[in-house]
Amino acid sequence: GQHEKASPHVIRALDITQDLYGKDHPKYAEVLEVYSDLLADPEKAEQLSREALALKIKHLGDNHADVATSRARLAMKLRVQGRYPEAEVLARAAVEALKKELGPDDRKLTFPLLVLAQAVGWQGRASESEELHRESLVLLRAHYGENHPEVAERLLNLGQNLKQQKRVGEAEQAFRDGLRVGQRVLPVDHATMGGLRSELTTLLASTGRAEAARAVNDAALQEIAQQPGENRLATITERTLLLVEMGKHGTTSAVEQLAREILDLSREHQALTERAALESMLSLYNLSLALAKQGRMEESSVFYQEFLDRLPEREDQNQLGWSEFKNEIMEKFYRLGRYAEAVPLYREKYESMARSLPANHPEVLYPMSSLARALAEWAWQNFRSGPDKTAQVTNSLDLDRAREAERLLRESLARWQENPDFVPWRVADVQSRLGRAILVGAIIDPSLSAEAKEARMNEAEGYLLDGFKGMGAVLTNEDKYLHD
Repeated sequence: GQHEKASPHVIRALDITQDLYGKDHPKYAEVLEVYSDLLADPEKAEQLSREALALKIKHLGDNHADVATSRARLAMKLRVQGRYPEAEVLARAAVEALKKELGPDDRKLTFPLLVLAQAVGWQGRASESEELHRESLVLLRAHYGENHPEVAERLLNLGQNLKQQKRVGEAEQAFRDGLRVGQRVLPVDHATMGGLRSELTTLLASTGRAEAARAVNDAALQEIAQQPGENRLATITERTLLLVEMGKHGTTSAVEQLAREILDLSREHQALTERAALESMLSLYNLSLALAKQGRMEESSVFYQEFLDRLPEREDQNQLGWSEFKNEIMEKFYRLGRYAEAVPLYREKYESMARSLPANHPEVLYPMSSLARALAEWAWQNFRSGPDKTAQVTNSLDLDRAREAERLLRESLARWQENPDFVPWRVADVQSRLGRAILVGAIIDPSLSAEAKEARMNEAEGYLLDGFKGMGAVLTNEDKYLHD
């Protein structure tokens, strides 16, 4: 996980390998592939990975085991970009080639099986994905034993798959097993450990077991306290992970208590890291929200104003943590129905992605659809709030919002359908949102005749039914889809 520290050494190794063997050599391909794994730019990483794969095919032949492994590494890069069908083809070819060359029980199969499981899972085929995850896990245990870092990681992957299938008990067991393995072989702050704790606390909190979620968090803090010199900043991070989940599923009093703990911890540290400072801001927001839900509006407004006052400090800091924080905030604004605050954040994210990525890239299409959904819901909320003295102005603005939502979603749907790597349930997602936007526009547009309104509603019904049918392949439909 220390890519920035590793990169200079790999670049140096690449230069040395080039001096010794030249660029047209399989050893150069090996180092080039390692370097591609470290790059943050997905397109550059893919390019170098393809170059390495081509070199290996040239020198080793298409059926060599190392070539199959390289195909799996390229597939992983495509999966990260959301190109799941293409990733599936490469990963499946890698698995089949390795089984043919080395047999079905070789340890080199564990990684391609993982990539294939993830590519299949993201296309809504959860049962097939589960089988592949279990196959990879069995091989890992057979070759490395139970106490291995990758066993903990695979248990995390398996648990996520089971959670997607609503098999809560089995998912919980997988996460707990993964934590037990990780506690023996991984540091407490390792990414896999953080993922396991986050998934387990999410699961527990979402099934009404807030105290059990808190217990998982407390156990992690005890481990942190046993490290040489208690890491207070790590404590803030762990508490914030729990706070996010408690904010979604916990009681307001529990959220208030946790947010106050984080604020107290952060105020002990005058020189916070960037990440810890952001988490302190998140706790301010959650505390104000928890107090408001309890009707303690005066107290709530004090913390909310402090949160707002601190926002400008970070407007010009293009930090990854700040971007994640804004994502969290805009989702909260949306869920609270505060669309006037959510829409500008959705729009900022969409426009930022559109400036830096191709038009049909998934990371452009996701925020595009989210912005449209928020616009449609904003228009509907205002319409339902009833006429008042500004009704004419409001209705005009809301009609513009509904029309923009429809335009964005029609464009998004066309881009998904043109994309050779589109995922069917993603198309269904956009169809669902488009049906909703058309329906809102049909209802609030006073200029439509009865016949035109009926035609628009029939069109909306078609999209909603298509979306509902397509989303049926995904077992974890969120409330927003059921709402449509």
